[in-house]
Amino acid sequence: MKSLPAGYVLMYRNRSNTANRTGDLHVWGHPSGIYFNSAAKFVKHLKWLIEGRVGDCECSPCKGER
Repeated sequence: MKSLPAGYVLMYRNRSNTANRTGDLHVWGHPSGIYFNSAAKFVKHLKWLIEGRVGDCECSPCKGER
C-alpha cells in the first residue's frame, strides 16, 4: 500500500501534555468525523475498506465510539 484510501489523511496533532512527546499521528477521514488515534485502531477499518465494505465494520468510529 503506497497511500491511505481516498479521503483519509495522516495528520500530526500536538499534545497539551508534552512530558513524553510533543504530539501524535492520527488518521482522519472517517465519515463519522471521529479520528483514529493509532494505526492499530485504523487497521480494522482499513481491512473492511479493502475487502469491499462487506458487512458491518467493527472499528470504534463505525460503532460510534471514540
